[in-house]
Amino acid sequence: MDGSGVDSQRQAERTGGISGAVAGLVAITPAAGFVQPMAAFAIGLIAGVSCYAMIAKVKATLGYDDLLDAFGVHGAGGRWGRCPTGIFAVSAVNPIFKDAQGNVSASGLLEGNSHQLLNQLAGVAIAWALGDVGGLEAGGCNHRIANCRGGRSAGTGSLPTRGRGILLGGVGVEGRGRFSAILTLGQREERRQDLTTL
Repeated sequence: MDGSGVDSQRQAERTGGISGAVAGLVAITPAAGFVQPMAAFAIGLIAGVSCYAMIAKVKATLGYDDLLDAFGVHGAGGRWGRCPTGIFAVSAVNPIFKDAQGNVSASGLLEGNSHQLLNQLAGVAIAWALGDVGGLEAGGCNHRIANCRGGRSAGTGSLPTRGRGILLGGVGVEGRGRFSAILTLGQREERRQDLTTL
């Protein structure tokens, strides 16, 4: 045996460990400065498990293209982290809410402030809607651009599968997903010429 399987397994373990650590940090970020250390530990631990499930199970089931697991780690971890902030926030850590007389009020659900949990859930829903709708719209625009007349393969009616990419700082990067970016340096000039003739 050449050992390549062992090396790839170690690389996968390192990558998984780093993703788990990042998931914990992503999840605790919304709660930083509002929760106590044990609550922060619980939030990070649950985030690691839920983000692993997103990466290992949901990504495979839905078949979406996420090379760096950004959605599985940042999307799921960030959304999870906002919710327990409304539960575990305590006024002993950050006395953010005060009544009219200046007395410290409850911060999170465990102290009796259910409104903060509702605020956090509303924030998650708004961010989810803006991010997902905006992402779908950007993907749809990209898909419409990809289906323009210019740069199509002869006889196929579609763009060539190799050499697809987006122009980032003058460098073409190959795209891989259904809504992947489409312009390489050579295709950019072709597209410009075709669009001026429309």
